[in-house]
Amino acid sequence: MKKHIAKLVATAALGSTLALGAAGVAGATTGGPAVAKPATPPKICAKAPALIKRLESLNTRYDAWLPKAEHREAVAKADHRTREATRIQDRIKRLGALQAKAANLAKDVQAFCHLPASAAGSKSQG
Repeated sequence: MKKHIAKLVATAALGSTLALGAAGVAGATTGGPAVAKPATPPKICAKAPALIKRLESLNTRYDAWLPKAEHREAVAKADHRTREATRIQDRIKRLGALQAKAANLAKDVQAFCHLPASAAGSKSQG
């Protein structure tokens, strides 16, 4: 009977460790404050300007590509090529969603690394 109880307690402890993480269990058992993260990880924020520049470049390329793709879609619809028009429309939606994610990522990186805001997230089309 004692083995079953010990196994049950060990399983519960393991489950709570996996659910809360090791630091959460240690903080919960000792009642002490949680360990604070450093304010700004230097490795990530050192690369942030290059990342934001790349995201802005992708945003510019998307803005140049979008009217061309919409024109190709309109021509395909006018010529009754529905499969091609549908593929182009799906590509526009997919790349529009990716562009929106890139803009959100740029905003998050700027906020996290305390960088000045730029034009990366100002345009969102899709």
